[in-house]
Amino acid sequence: MASEVQKAIDSVKEVRLTKDLALIEEGLKANEQEEVKSDDGWFKKLGKNMSNSSKKNRTEKLNKSKENDTKALEDLKAKDSDATADEAALKKTLGEKLPNASKKLAFEVLYLNSDTNEYEEGDKTREAISTLIADKNTALADASKTVDAKYNKVSGGFLSSFKASDAVKLGIEAYLLAENKEGSAVTLAEEAVSKLDGSGNDKAAATLVAAFLLFGENGRAFAYDESKNDNICYVLKSEDLASALALKVTLFEADKPALKPEEVTAEIKAILKGVNALTFAFEVALMIEKKDQDNVQKKLSITNRFIEALAEILR
Repeated sequence: MASEVQKAIDSVKEVRLTKDLALIEEGLKANEQEEVKSDDGWFKKLGKNMSNSSKKNRTEKLNKSKENDTKALEDLKAKDSDATADEAALKKTLGEKLPNASKKLAFEVLYLNSDTNEYEEGDKTREAISTLIADKNTALADASKTVDAKYNKVSGGFLSSFKASDAVKLGIEAYLLAENKEGSAVTLAEEAVSKLDGSGNDKAAATLVAAFLLFGENGRAFAYDESKNDNICYVLKSEDLASALALKVTLFEADKPALKPEEVTAEIKAILKGVNALTFAFEVALMIEKKDQDNVQKKLSITNRFIEALAEILR
């Protein structure tokens, strides 16, 4: 059964597909061919024929896009009958479920990495969805640009894009579902992930992704069980670790303007304590276990760049 977050994602897709179809219909009307009359002069006939040829090609493309959108909508409704194209109801739901900048941003990133549909009017529909989610028509474009920049910094890459594997997407979903209550980041992440569908390996990795996104908020501790330290190095692939920590930096930066100085301090201290659990495990693996050293060293470098990225925000 789809979670509330997945239902919201599917509803955003339905709204966007519906808008795309409406724009396609406008395009089809605008490209209706003009009748060539027998009493038209040769120059006028030539102009109409050239225009009609162009309109025919455009109409064929629009009809193909219409067919694709219609099929995508049918598949979506078959998958999630609770999805809705009611924009007013969806906007109200999103406003309640995404109460601050970080939650909105996480939802935007999850949507961007979950919607595989191709839209005829991609720019216009993306702007409309951006306004629906965040009252700003550049919200999705801004989110993509920001998280890509942070991913480049944390991963040590160059002109690469934020990567969201199934485990990372599941982790973001769990982060958005996690209850805002007392408890460590790991505990809350485990509770949220347990309610989601996914393979065992993906859910184990998603728990860490969600925990990384949760730790630090309101001074929340990471609190990873030290007895599992021999596993923490290997649960997440290096790309997923980079994605999770890059998104964490992005979320912290989004929320920081609304935080009091003492709240920023508490959050940073909690984050650094959580990172200590990671770096401790990586150093043990490198110096004592001597297992999968190249991979562990790569993850240690990612974690160190994450700290550097946080430091830049505080300057």
